[in-house]
Amino acid sequence: MYLTDADVAGLIDLRGAMAVIEEAFAAKARAARRSADRACRLPLPDGNYNVMAASWPDRGVVGHKSFTAGTAGLTLDVMLYDAAGGGLLAIIEGRHLTQLRTGAASEVASRHLAVRGGSIALIGTGVQAASQLEAVVLATSASGATVFSRAPEHRASFIEAMSGRLGIPITSADSAEACVDGAAVVITVTSSAEPVLRGAWLGPGMHVVAVGSNSWMRSELDLDAVIRCDKIVVDDVEQAKLECGDLLRAPWSSADCRGHPSPSWGTS
Repeated sequence: MYLTDADVAGLIDLRGAMAVIEEAFAAKARAARRSADRACRLPLPDGNYNVMAASWPDRGVVGHKSFTAGTAGLTLDVMLYDAAGGGLLAIIEGRHLTQLRTGAASEVASRHLAVRGGSIALIGTGVQAASQLEAVVLATSASGATVFSRAPEHRASFIEAMSGRLGIPITSADSAEACVDGAAVVITVTSSAEPVLRGAWLGPGMHVVAVGSNSWMRSELDLDAVIRCDKIVVDDVEQAKLECGDLLRAPWSSADCRGHPSPSWGTS
C-alpha cells in the first residue's frame, strides 16, 4: 500500500492522532512499545539523511521513518512492516503524518501539564507551527494566541489562516519577549541554532512546549529557561540525552542559577 500525504489527511485528523499518541506513550511506559535511538544521521553536501525506527508488537507492526533535509527542502517517508515477518505493509509519505504526530505529542503534554483557559504564545510560523497551535488550543481550551516570527509577512498570513480555523483571537507581536508576556503556554517551533526563549521572560505557572531542537548544536531555550522549570518531560529520555540541545548542557551547569537546582535526567 502506498499512501500520499493527501491520503493520510483523509484517513486521520489531529484528534485521532492525539488518541494514538497517548496510547503509544502508555504502551512505551509498559515496555509494550520500543523505539531505537536515531539509527542514522548521515551528512550530505547540502544537508543530512536521517533514519528512526520503532516497534509496537501489540499492534503487530514495526517500521522506520527516513528523511532528507537540506537546502532543497525536507522529504519524509515511513516504511511499515508486519512485526511477525509478513513483509512490507505500507510506504507512507511522512510530511503530514509528522505534523500530526508532533502536534499530538504537544497536545498530550499540554493536556496533562498546562493550565486551561489561558492564552498561548507561539514563536515560529513554519511548517510545524499550525498543528502545534491547533493541538495546544484543543488541549487547553485557550482563550487566544499571540504569534511572533522574524518575517512580518509570514506572521500575517499565518494569523489570517489560523484565526478562522481555530475560532479564537490571534494577534501579532513585534518581538519574542512581547509575545511571551502574559501567556499561560509558550510554544517554540523554530529551526534556530540560538535561543529564542529566555528564562527572564517566564513567569510562575507557564507551560513551555519546546519543539524545534533535535540536535545538540541547536537550542531554542537559554539555560536559564531550562533551569527555571520545575518539571521537564520528554518523549524519550535516552534519545533526549543524545540530541536535545535545549537540555544537554543543563545537568553539567552550575546548580546556582537564580536559586534553582540544576535539573537531572529522570524517567518521566
